[in-house]
Amino acid sequence: MKQRKSTEDYLKIIYILSKSQEVHACLIAQELNLSRPTVSVTLKRLAKEGFLKIDQSNVIQLTDLGYQTAKYTFERHKALQDFLVSLGVEENIASQDACEMEHGLGVESYAALKRLIAQNQDDEDPELDAPRSCTDPNENTNKNAGD
Repeated sequence: MKQRKSTEDYLKIIYILSKSQEVHACLIAQELNLSRPTVSVTLKRLAKEGFLKIDQSNVIQLTDLGYQTAKYTFERHKALQDFLVSLGVEENIASQDACEMEHGLGVESYAALKRLIAQNQDDEDPELDAPRSCTDPNENTNKNAGD
């Protein structure tokens, strides 16, 4: 099911913030540069849709559905950002662009991008580029010594 951009943005920021602290509406408002009333309305909608829970202390926690959606959105963002940086795009610009691109990227295109990134990482692996005749520099032993 295709999510709305705002849903993915909220869930992603909750996912990121929850890794280091309790998440409250004021933190989300600050991170997304939105008013607290706007954030409160959206959080109520997301809770009603089953993406998150808000406890009596107003701590926001992702449900399993919210967590999976947030994690997938975050991974798409990270893959796009890393790809753009590998092309020479400045990191902060790559992050901003990835934030826009992540919402329109379909499952098939995302899978293809991941394959391309994996292939490029394999191509850049120094062990793969080393000639087969090279020996480990730490392995400086003479096999005939001690005979």
